[in-house]
Amino acid sequence: MLHDVQALSTTVEEEGSLNMRDLLMTLWRRKLVIMGTALIITGFAVLMVMQIVPLYIAEASLVIEPPQTNVIDIESVTPGLSTDWFTQETQAAILGSRVLAEKVVDRLGLVNDPAFNPALRTPEKSFVERLELSSLLPESWQTAISDEVVDPAKTVSALEQRRKLREQVTDAYLGQLSIEPSDSSRVIYVRVTSPDPKSAAKLANTAAQVYIDDQVASKSEQTELANAWLQDRAVELKNRVEASARSMETHRRKSGLADVNGSSLLSQQMSELNSQLISTRAVRAESEARYAQLQNLLEIEDGVASAAAVLQSPLIQNLRSQEAEVVRKIAEYKTQLRDAHPTMILARNELKDLSSKIESEVRKIVLNQGGELKIAQLRVTNLEGEIARLQTRIDSQTDAEITLAALETELEANGKLYDTILSRLKETGVQDASLVQADARIISYATVPAGPTFPRKRMIVSTAFIASTFLGILIVMLLEQLDSGFRSRDQIEAATGVTVLGMVPRLRSGWFGSAEPHDDILDRPNTVLGESFRTLRTALLLSNVDDPPRTVLVTSSVPGEGKSTTALSLARTAAKADQNCLIIDADLRHPSLHRAFGVENDIGLIDYLSTDTPLEEIIQIDFRSGAHYILAGQAVPHTTDLLGSVKMRALIAALREIYDLVVIDTPPVLALSDTLVLLRSVDKTVFLVQWEKTRRETVIAGLRQVLDAGADLAGIVLAQVDLKRQAQYRYGGDAYNAYYNNAYQKYYANG
Repeated sequence: MLHDVQALSTTVEEEGSLNMRDLLMTLWRRKLVIMGTALIITGFAVLMVMQIVPLYIAEASLVIEPPQTNVIDIESVTPGLSTDWFTQETQAAILGSRVLAEKVVDRLGLVNDPAFNPALRTPEKSFVERLELSSLLPESWQTAISDEVVDPAKTVSALEQRRKLREQVTDAYLGQLSIEPSDSSRVIYVRVTSPDPKSAAKLANTAAQVYIDDQVASKSEQTELANAWLQDRAVELKNRVEASARSMETHRRKSGLADVNGSSLLSQQMSELNSQLISTRAVRAESEARYAQLQNLLEIEDGVASAAAVLQSPLIQNLRSQEAEVVRKIAEYKTQLRDAHPTMILARNELKDLSSKIESEVRKIVLNQGGELKIAQLRVTNLEGEIARLQTRIDSQTDAEITLAALETELEANGKLYDTILSRLKETGVQDASLVQADARIISYATVPAGPTFPRKRMIVSTAFIASTFLGILIVMLLEQLDSGFRSRDQIEAATGVTVLGMVPRLRSGWFGSAEPHDDILDRPNTVLGESFRTLRTALLLSNVDDPPRTVLVTSSVPGEGKSTTALSLARTAAKADQNCLIIDADLRHPSLHRAFGVENDIGLIDYLSTDTPLEEIIQIDFRSGAHYILAGQAVPHTTDLLGSVKMRALIAALREIYDLVVIDTPPVLALSDTLVLLRSVDKTVFLVQWEKTRRETVIAGLRQVLDAGADLAGIVLAQVDLKRQAQYRYGGDAYNAYYNNAYQKYYANG
């Protein structure tokens, strides 16, 4: 059953439930640290919050967007804003600019507002005035305090004072204003933080409205400036167009460049002459061709008759018809008449006469063709000459035409520019100031805040309380980590590997003082203190069941751990248990046993070891417990030699045979080496550790010296344990004792 309980306990510890319980117990044990930290910091937070002036935040929103309706194209004169990120940031900067801030200051008259003008506030009394201590000061000091020395060199004019005051008020207003453009929209938020909620709302709305009015005024001003500029430019361009026109006409007249249907007269004449020349050359070519044909046909018999000019002549065609008719008649007459017939002769004469006429007419056509050719050639020559003469005149006017073209271009450019300026002037001239719209509009006006935005008292106090509580927990954990002492059996055994024989509680003081522990166990034997020494005695007896120790050495690492008190209490407990017990004060350099018994330290162990004093003379009896004791005696410088002497070892051996238990109180091992020479001469050694106080490194160093000296270590005693605080620690077996502490108190009388 016991094995199962231990296994279960080990399993629970391995699962970590005990660690959580230990943590909670640690926090509960140091709850005052946590509560104190939380109360101090939370109280300070409450005081701080009460001193803070509450601030109210009012917010107005504007959206940047171009006007949706335009009566005229005023954007061409005063273009609107774009809707990109840079525009948002720029407009936000304008909203928070000093120029608009000064307009808000002027519009609301903040110079006359005590909230912004410190000069209008009621001056607060100084610390001396509030305590009314100024009357106790000398008159010269009072004058120095009350009178303000004015340096004439630092006096400024009233205008300069008003300017500085306006700047101060503007700075105060800007300190309350914050502009925040939205990252995901075209909205800009205007926030004002002020101790007065109504003032915050008014300032936010006024700042937004001033921005809108400034945009409208700026556009109107730009329109007026543009209108005035356009008027000046229109007059200037009109004069320039008139001057260009006059210059062009003057140059045209001087150079003789008449303008007919968009071209000069010489150009038109040249064009007409070229057309005539082309026609005349065609006629000449045709005449030359016909004339050449006729010349070729003249060389052929009757060839001329086949010429086209001859064939196409109406007269010749008529004569040819008559000739054909006469030939037909002659042919007809030949069938009817003889050659000498008068009709035949008459017909032949008529045919001959017609042939003569045709030949004469052909000669005329040939001569006419030659005349026409000469006329055509002459006309070509004349036209070419006229064209050459006209070209000479045209060449002489090239520079004049270039200049004229430049003047015409200048006139055209000035005319177009004048038309554009005149059109814009008409647009701006009809622009009404009421039609000008801002590129932003207010979409949400600021309302009076219902409550302060800062400070959030509940949140600050709650946060301070939570943070201070966590800080207290951290301090507790830090204190636990910095705690270098032992508080439990498990801690000592885990750190040293040495068994803990028991724990000796600390005796609490009353109103009228308290008895020493070695006296309390005699006066109240059934208390927790008395039971702890009985438990210690039993543990020593059980350390070697077959041969219980009869000589026990009690030591510690450093002074003040309760070594002497524990040794004396152990001896008295053994004596009260009907054991023949002796206690020896071997702390020869700092003896204390004589004070516990209330006797003089005039004779003792030193006398026995250094002189021939008999043993019977140094052994004394404690009549309250029945125990015997040997005091230290008068101090000598060579105590280590005395304790390490053969006589000392023989004394211990002799006393072991006489007494059931011999308790030896020795000096701390880290302070002196006296104890080390005795360790091998005793049956068991008890090592004392003060609860919570003795550093762990110190305990380990002391134990190392004891073990290195060859001591038979029975175990460790945890002395001066604060039972009330120890009950808050739950390690191993100590935990169960502490948990049932209230339950087993009934077993101790007067406990």
